[in-house]
Amino acid sequence: MKVIQVCHLHSSMAGSEANDLALALARAYTGHEDAVVLDSAYHGHTTTMIDMSPYKHKGARPASHLNSAAAKEGQELKEIPDGQFPLPRHSTPCLPSSKDWVHVVPVPDTYRGRFSTAADYVNHSMALLDTSTASASHDLTAPNSLSNRGVRKIAAFCAESVLACGGQVVLPPGYLSGMYEYIHSKGGLCVADEVQTGFGRSGSHMWAFQSQDVVPDIVTLGKPIANGFPLAAVITRKEIAESLPISYFNTFGGSNLAVALGEATLDVILGDNLQEKAARLGALLKNLFESLKKKHSLVGDVRGLGMMLGVELVEDRETKAPAPAAAAYVLERARQMGVHIQVDGKWENVLKMKPPLAFMEEDAQTLVKTIDIALAEYAQRMGEMNGE
Repeated sequence: MKVIQVCHLHSSMAGSEANDLALALARAYTGHEDAVVLDSAYHGHTTTMIDMSPYKHKGARPASHLNSAAAKEGQELKEIPDGQFPLPRHSTPCLPSSKDWVHVVPVPDTYRGRFSTAADYVNHSMALLDTSTASASHDLTAPNSLSNRGVRKIAAFCAESVLACGGQVVLPPGYLSGMYEYIHSKGGLCVADEVQTGFGRSGSHMWAFQSQDVVPDIVTLGKPIANGFPLAAVITRKEIAESLPISYFNTFGGSNLAVALGEATLDVILGDNLQEKAARLGALLKNLFESLKKKHSLVGDVRGLGMMLGVELVEDRETKAPAPAAAAYVLERARQMGVHIQVDGKWENVLKMKPPLAFMEEDAQTLVKTIDIALAEYAQRMGEMNGE
C-alpha cells in the first residue's frame, strides 16, 4: 500500500477554507497559477473555490429549489441549445462562469459519459489540457471555447475520488493514477479533496483516494472530522507547507475544543470499526437498490463506494434521458415519510445518499422501502396522466 510521507498539517474551520489553502500552497510551491477540476465538481464556498466548482456556476441547481407541486405532476422540460439532455425549467446557472485559470475536464462517468475506461478519459483530458494550457481555454467541456491568451501552467489538479455533488460518480480504476502522472509531468501538484469522502466512508479504505492506489501531494479534510463541529485540515509534505510565503492564520481553526472533538471522533471511528461497517452496510444498500432497479424502470444506474451511494433515475434506459421530475418527487415524498436524502448530478436526477456511519441495517431497510414506495407512486401518477 502506498503511504504519504512525513506530513505537515494546517487546521481550519471548514472544507472550503481547507481547499482554498491547498490551492495557495500549490501555487506557492510550483510558481504556477492554474487549477484543473472535474466538471460538476464542488470544492467550496469561498470566492476562489466557487470559481473551481462547476457545480456552483454551471448547469443545474439543486432539486431542493424545484417547486414541489410541479414535481408531483411532472416537471416541464425544455431543450438546451447544445443538444444535451433537457434540464428542468427552473435550472439556471447559479453563479458566473469560472475564471481563465480554471480548466474544467469531463467527468469520467462510465455510465453515461463518452468513454467506458479510465485510460480513454485520461488520454482525452490530457489532449484537452495540452490544448487549453497553450491557449488558455478554461472550460474544456464547452464547444468552441478556445481562445488565445498565452501559455498557462498548472499548479494543481483537485478531485474527489467519488464525485459527490456531481452525482455520486465513482472514478474508474486507474483514473487518478493516470491524471496524477500527467499533472506531475506538467510541474503541478495533486490535491485529494476528502472533505466528503474521507474517514472510512468508502468502506474499503480510510481515505477514498486509496481506492485509486495513489498518493496525493495535498489532502484536504472536513465535515466528519469532528462529527459536525467546525474543524477542517490540510495535510501535505513539509516542503510544500513551508513554501507558503506568508504565515497561515485562522482565528478559530484548530482550537483546543475542536481538536479534542476531532480526536474523540477518530477514536469512535477506529474503536467501533465504522470503516468496516461502512463497507458492510454499503454493500447491503447497493444490493437492495439493485433489487429496486429490477422492479422500477425509472432506475437507470446504481453506484457507489461504501456509504456513498447514488441511484440515477432515467426516463428511458436505452437513451438514458434523465428523469429530474421523478427525482424531485422522490425527494419530497421521502421527506414527508421522514427520510432525508438529496438529489444531485448535472441533470438533478441522481438520488444521493451518504448516511451517517452510525446507520443500522434496519435504517437501510427503511431507506430503501421509502424510495420503493415513492418510485411506485410516481410511476402510477405518470401512468394516470398518460391515460394508462
